[in-house]
Amino acid sequence: MLYVSCLTALKALLFLVCADKILAEGTETLQSVGKIRSSADLAFSKGEIDQALKLWTEVIKLEPKNENNFYKRFRVYLRQQKYREALADLNSALHINENDVNVLTQKAKLQMKLGKCKDAEADFATLSRFVCQSINQSICYYNNIVLTHVCMYLYVYL
Repeated sequence: MLYVSCLTALKALLFLVCADKILAEGTETLQSVGKIRSSADLAFSKGEIDQALKLWTEVIKLEPKNENNFYKRFRVYLRQQKYREALADLNSALHINENDVNVLTQKAKLQMKLGKCKDAEADFATLSRFVCQSINQSICYYNNIVLTHVCMYLYVYL
């Protein structure tokens, strides 16, 4: 009986020591990610686009489930005019949080820029579900149609 109690106490002590170490490592990682994120923002604001891209890619490796990281890297790709990569990051962000109105808005705009009018129309329709809940639905539907026609005009004639 005493043997079992000692063994249980030893397991509990071992768990506490390991838990402290795991928590300390987790805190270090969070601080590290925060520093990299700050450096990425700073690089972007200074116009050091290649450095910002490298840093945001590192942050995404460390925090792949944070949609804001993908959105920030999308901005870098957009500045570089790498629209396909930018669209991929927006899709990744929406995969994590499909209700992010800001990301969905940027995706719809980018789809229009790429001449993907049907995809833009679908994105605007999805967006209108979120935005138009408090206003007249017919106005939102009309705006989606107008935006799609403007997109098609620009794509065909310019």
